[in-house]
Amino acid sequence: MVLTTLTMLPMPVNSLCALPLSLSPRSVQWFIERGNKKGVPFGETIDFFRTNFETAQANYDLVSNPTIEDDYKSYYTQTFHGYETGNLSWEAAEDCLGATLSMSLSYWPKNRPMETASWFRGNFTQALTQYCDEHSPHDISQKIKTKSSSLNMLDVAGSIGVSTKVLLDEFENAKVGLVDLSPYFLSTAKMLLETKGSPIYDASATQRVSYQHAYAEDMPYASNSLDIVTVSFLIHELPPPVIRQVMEEAYRVLKPGGVLAILDLDASTVKSLPPLRRFLFEVSEPHIHQYTSAKTNVHEFMKDAGFQHTTYEMNDPMNARWIGQKPPKSDA
Repeated sequence: MVLTTLTMLPMPVNSLCALPLSLSPRSVQWFIERGNKKGVPFGETIDFFRTNFETAQANYDLVSNPTIEDDYKSYYTQTFHGYETGNLSWEAAEDCLGATLSMSLSYWPKNRPMETASWFRGNFTQALTQYCDEHSPHDISQKIKTKSSSLNMLDVAGSIGVSTKVLLDEFENAKVGLVDLSPYFLSTAKMLLETKGSPIYDASATQRVSYQHAYAEDMPYASNSLDIVTVSFLIHELPPPVIRQVMEEAYRVLKPGGVLAILDLDASTVKSLPPLRRFLFEVSEPHIHQYTSAKTNVHEFMKDAGFQHTTYEMNDPMNARWIGQKPPKSDA
């Protein structure tokens, strides 16, 4: 599956987000059946996971960090998306690819879900590339245009690898680190990206992708070492103080002139959802109240962390994107 970059489509005024993945076993089944009817390959993704489960299990020992497993922070061990253990289970990993591909079901409801998945991901990478053209024309932009293998990227909260696959496709030859706090998701990402027949298989993944089981606010990367850091659909799952720590950590690992790009729910859009839809968010996302409150201002958090030229724009009918640059040495 190649997720192509297309010009952003107009946003339907009354577009609604897809329902959260699960509130109970019955709702899981309802969500899967709904996705299948609309063209999401839920059955195929689950079958592929089960067929290759032994590979994912073997990957667990390769990617997991026992020190972290011994004592997860409390904000991460709460119920997410209806799973009692949140992202810390094979059950959540099994469902995750289909759920991720179905995120945009209602963004552009008249279009096929695989197309809309490509569109909203493509909007993000297109905006990132354009930002680099404007603010780093002689460094990062040049690396992108020449398809340089010296372009070092980090996909924070890369989950089971869909966002990583997008970066591999859009930034040819770049090295991509995939960081996630779930060893189940990381193990699955490695399996999906590196196994032929997977919907997100990439022949170059074994050479270009590294996997790190780590907190986004404490990543095992040297200071001033990365060109681009992307953070997709993480910050709405964090309390505000941790969001600030993630911004500060991204600033630390980026090179001077490096770029941070964030894709996540637009808080004002979530607050304007009809009551039932908003309720479903609230019962499946433990930190969403703080995210949609005045306590969380992503744009201001980026500025406070030291980023300059910060931007905020709608990416699609449900999500926003924020992009900023660590000042080059001459500006620091």
